Parts: sequence; structure tokens; C-alpha cells
Amino acid sequence: MNLKEKTCLVYDRGIFVELAIRLSREFGKVLYHAPEGSPFPRSTTQLIGSGLKEIEVVENIWEHIDEVDLFVFPDVYDGALQVFLREMGHRVYGNAQADRLELDRFFCKDTLKRLGLPIVPYEKVSGITALRDKLEGEENKFVKISHYRGDMETEKHLNGEMNDDRWDYIASRLGGMKELTDFLVEDKVEGIEVGYDGYVVNGEYPNQCAYGYEIKDTGYVGKIVPYQMLPQTLKIINAKLAPYFKEEQARGDFSTEVRITKTRQAFLTDPCVRCGNPPTPAKMEAFSNLGEFMYAAAEGELIPLRPTGKFMAQANIYSPYADKQHLSVEFPERDRQWIKLMNFMVTDGVYKIIPRDLELEVIGAVVAIADTMNQAIELVKERAEAFKGFEVDIKTDSFDDALEVIEDGKKLGIPF
Repeated sequence: MNLKEKTCLVYDRGIFVELAIRLSREFGKVLYHAPEGSPFPRSTTQLIGSGLKEIEVVENIWEHIDEVDLFVFPDVYDGALQVFLREMGHRVYGNAQADRLELDRFFCKDTLKRLGLPIVPYEKVSGITALRDKLEGEENKFVKISHYRGDMETEKHLNGEMNDDRWDYIASRLGGMKELTDFLVEDKVEGIEVGYDGYVVNGEYPNQCAYGYEIKDTGYVGKIVPYQMLPQTLKIINAKLAPYFKEEQARGDFSTEVRITKTRQAFLTDPCVRCGNPPTPAKMEAFSNLGEFMYAAAEGELIPLRPTGKFMAQANIYSPYADKQHLSVEFPERDRQWIKLMNFMVTDGVYKIIPRDLELEVIGAVVAIADTMNQAIELVKERAEAFKGFEVDIKTDSFDDALEVIEDGKKLGIPF
């Protein structure tokens, strides 16, 4: 399929600028739009993606509606817009309103139970005061909220003594919502965490995919395989979810976080109904015809993916400085394809991370695709060594942790 006469528009909030750049290899023209949600817009939003020769930043998608052949939605929150565009006759790649499975924690639990999947024991607690009372004397609980990822990501409650200050901070962030917020308090499940990393199209899964291990807060290692070679534990979960994705006409990226116990019981703890991070920075280089696949998937058609290697690795790039100040970074041009930045622009040939005030220290990732896991890891380490920026940290030594969990996974039926 020749896409050089086609125009693609990526609708994103800064995390997946690199996906737009990746798609420019296949599409003749790629537009990029970062929506501004504030009543007092800041110029920094429209700076995202500027200065990049591969893409064109646009402020208003409706001015370009007639020239766009494919809309790509890599993230959540825009399901209704996707449905509207499809009803207008446009080709849209995205999971539409299937994102509720990720965003609504209690809906997710109910849906998993309805579909015949086991769920981790949990309680619903309303208000921060009741939450603190509930957690008093408790250890090793996970606390989650629905919808508002900017308010709070998943919090691990170790014990009251270690978490009191953290709950004080979250209460201050929630402000007037602190007693109106419903918290999901979930038990900790001992075991390894592995997941499917691929795509879903109306409840069907493509011929190739990946599965792997997230090194929490630092990176990822994954294996690229034909779908029939996906570990049975992960395939069963995907099969159970298929009717939901078919009903919602989900046509996008999809990942799972699955906790497997010593008795080999598998719990889907968090579905990721979008481009996950990780592994999307690495995964966008795992298949040579990604744009062609998305173009077909947007109309509900599954075409074969063509893998570029057998293993992928990713190390996240961190800088606490970049959340508040512009940060210039540099790296060898030979590594450009393998450096995946977030919220950035190019000015006078310099790559600059744009401050977003999101309390998000991750500014990108270094990735690699190779025919062996060790090769992929070594390539990431080499590229990370050449990456420079103020107060930048790339924890490549954490790959040792991945090697340990891979061995644990093998004992539980997850070959790697």
C-alpha cells in the first residue's frame, strides 16, 4: 500500500510526538495537533512539535478536516471525538470509547468479572479521610482513582508511617475534591508482572505482537513473536476481552499488565487502552509497516505486521529540571531514530524539552530492536551513554532487574 499520497493527523498531548515522526516515513504528509484545554492557553502547547521537518503543527484540526486521510489518536480521553469523526465518514485509528476500561477503575472491575476474568480483591473508599482510616494499620496496598491521571497515579501504600506525608500532599492536590473522590484500594498480589504489548482491531489481534516486562519507572524489555506464540496466559486474557473490544469498535494500541502468582493464577491488574509508555517508544520501531497497519485497522481491517527484529529494549530518560524549565538535549545524529523524546521542539537545530508543569520527570526514552535480548540491551546502553542533557538520568543498570524477573517468569510458564 502506497501512503505517500495520503495525509495523516496525529492528535496528541505531547507524549507521542515521535509517533508522528515515525509515521512520516510512510505518509506523504503528517499533521500534528496538541489540544489546549486551559481557558488561559499557554504558547508552550503549540510549541510542541515545532521546528521538526518531518511534521507540520496545526492549531485547529477542523481547518484541515477535508485533507486528512487518517486520524490517529494514541492516547485516551478523546473517545467521543473519535466516534464523531467516524460517524462523519473519516478513517480513525484509536480505541474510541473503549478507553473507559482503563479510565473507570470500578467499571473495569465489573467488566472483568462479567467477562469471566478473576479480579484482585479491592474496596471502594469515598473521601481522603475515610481512605486514611482504612489504610491505618494496613500494609502493601495499591490505591487508584478513576479518570484524573493528573491528580494521582497509582500509589503504593507501604504502611502509615511511610505514607502519611504522601497522603497529606495528595489531599492538598485534590483540594475541594479530597472528600468527593472515590478511591479503589487493592490488595497486593505477589508474583511477576508481564504483559501483552500490541494492537486490537474490533476484538481481533494481529499476526505479530510483543510481550514483555516493564522495569518499573525505568524501562522495558520485550520479545516480538507471532501471535500464536504469545504465552497462553496472555492469550486467554485477550480472548476474554475480545467481545468488549468488538462492541466498542476499538482499533488501536493495547497493552496489559498481568500479575502471575506462584500457583500460576493470572490477574489483569491494569489494562492500557492506548499507546503505553513503555513500550510504545520501542514498539513503534518494531514493525516496518506500522503506518500501513494503522491505515487498514482504522477501517476494521487486519493486515499482517512485518517485524524488524526479535527483541526490543527501552530505557526511560529522566530529568527533574525539565518539568519547570526548557531543557536542551543532544545526541549523535546516527541515534536519531532510537531517541524518542516527549513534549519537545527543535529551534536552531537544538532539541528542547518544553516544560509542562505536570510533575512528570520522564522526558523520553532510548530504544533498540535486535535479534537477541542482549544485543538490544547493549545498543540501548551505547546510545544512552552518548545522550547529554542537564540533570539527565538514564537508569540502564536496571536491565539487571529485568534479567532476574525473566528467569522468574520462565518458571511460571512465560518463555523468553
